Parts: sequence; C-alpha cells; structure tokens
Amino acid sequence: HEFIREAYWTIPKIHPSAKKTFGLRESEQLRELMIEAVKSQTLSDVPIGMTLSGGLDSSAIAGILAHQVSAPVTVFTARNQGNRYDES
Repeated sequence: HEFIREAYWTIPKIHPSAKKTFGLRESEQLRELMIEAVKSQTLSDVPIGMTLSGGLDSSAIAGILAHQVSAPVTVFTARNQGNRYDES
C-alpha cells in the first residue's frame, strides 16, 4: 500500500492590520453560537453523557449543557497517574 501525505486544510494568513479586537458584542455572539451548537447536538430521548478533557472547551460545553437539560448529565474523564499529561 502507498500512503499519500496531503494537507486537507490551510490556515489563512491574516495581516496584522486586519486583526480586530474581541469586545463585549463579539463575546455575546460567541456565547450564543456555542449555546446553539450544544443545543443542536444534544437532542435526545435518552440520557446524555460527555467526556471532559480538562480543557476550557469541554468545561464550557459541560457548563452550557448543565443549563440546557433538566436531567443529570453523566460525565466521564480519564486519569493517567504519574504522567505530566494527566488532566484530571
């Protein structure tokens, strides 16, 4: 078998003068987009569970989810004792 290494994405270059500040309006817009994203992925007739990585993204999603559903949410995480990459 032959493997072909090919990038499937590119990071756009942003000129320093094109950078914008992230103010209150943008923060609120991000919050609303995140809430809508969580809502759209958690339509379920069964209990919902999620994994926590220890990072800000999964913690934010767990917080949003806690406010969106009325039933308890089961949360899973993994530990790797003695390892500097342990995120518990």
